[in-house]
Amino acid sequence: MLNPIIAYLAFYWLTQSILLQRDELSATKKALEESAKSQEKQEQHASKTAKVNALSTLINAHNNDISNLRSNMEFLSNQLSQSGPIYSPIGHSINIEEARVLQKNMTEALETSLKRRMEAMDEVTKLLHAVEM
Repeated sequence: MLNPIIAYLAFYWLTQSILLQRDELSATKKALEESAKSQEKQEQHASKTAKVNALSTLINAHNNDISNLRSNMEFLSNQLSQSGPIYSPIGHSINIEEARVLQKNMTEALETSLKRRMEAMDEVTKLLHAVEM
């Protein structure tokens, strides 16, 4: 008579432990899915951060180029406004035609660098807006 009661209790505890394990497994699966989503978001954020850093470095390089070109153009303009020999920004003696060509080339290089800097800044702005959303 005691055997069926013990068997029933054993079966009951077995089913309860299986149900508890199933619930725990479901909770663990849900936690892992949330962790995977969080990891994916972190990877996307890290990728965007790396892009922003790279673009910032590129913008700084363009700023340096722009500063150097402006300084060289100012130097050349001063040379052209004075009477006497004309020197290039690197110290070579040049004639007025060479100075005008050099000035034109520096203007084109300045425009290109300004354009590229603006493109990089626009891309940074887009990335930052994407991060905020």
